[in-house]
Amino acid sequence: MVTSITRRALSVVAGTAATIALGAAFAAPATAAPVAEAAPATVSAKASSCSKPSTVQKVRKGDHGASVVYVQCLLRNNGYSYVVVDGSFGSNTDRAVRDWQAKHPSVGAVDGVVGPKTLKSLEVWG
Repeated sequence: MVTSITRRALSVVAGTAATIALGAAFAAPATAAPVAEAAPATVSAKASSCSKPSTVQKVRKGDHGASVVYVQCLLRNNGYSYVVVDGSFGSNTDRAVRDWQAKHPSVGAVDGVVGPKTLKSLEVWG
């Protein structure tokens, strides 16, 4: 799977090759372009794209805010593409959470509430 970091690295390499091919007469002044560092192996590229709030509250249908945005982002990263990341815990988010909970019995009850166990499960897989 090609991540955005890999795409950026390939773009830098391709740009360097094009500059070399054109020759020094056409090349821009030599400056070192910063190279993006890859994310640590323990963090998936998808999960790192979700901005985790400093504190994540337990969330359920009807809730709004940064914790909901984070949960929605994790759900999308886990394949629930119909979940809109808008900070509003509505019917689609509730349906996705319940489906996730049903597929991951270690999180406990299938209640649509994202507590610590459901959140941790989403973070690990996302």
